Amino acid sequence: MRGTMSGDYPFVDQGRRLRLLRQAEGIKSGTAFAARLGWTQAGVSLFETGMRRVPLDKAKQLGAKIPGFGPIWLWEGDKRGLSFDLRKRIEDEEAKEQAQGILPHDLRGPDKPLPSRLNGDLQPREVRIAKRKGGTSASATSRAIGGSLNAKLM
Repeated sequence: MRGTMSGDYPFVDQGRRLRLLRQAEGIKSGTAFAARLGWTQAGVSLFETGMRRVPLDKAKQLGAKIPGFGPIWLWEGDKRGLSFDLRKRIEDEEAKEQAQGILPHDLRGPDKPLPSRLNGDLQPREVRIAKRKGGTSASATSRAIGGSLNAKLM
């Protein structure tokens, strides 16, 4: 079942705005964007997914490389600090998303399922460890289901 990432990644709105900025600049991939900015591709990915907040030093780099950029828009969504031209290009990218029916928090394609930790397949740490070791111990299982198994076994 597909869900939203908003509850799982704290900076998903900021990540969406960074992706819109990249697209407004005509850069198709995060890898190319990273190369232009002198960042790592992994860093851009963490920012665009909303797993990490774009820090001040990175926002300053964006301002130095992208004319008309204002970090307040990236962090808070306030477009007043953007130049007219950049603002228009970003709004064009937003309109493309809306035309495609993409919701702000649902940016994965249909061919990209949620990772198991986001689709409700959560397991206690003890059960995951036991499964990796080739089985499920009674104690691990009982911790996973609240101790009721131990009562039945004893």
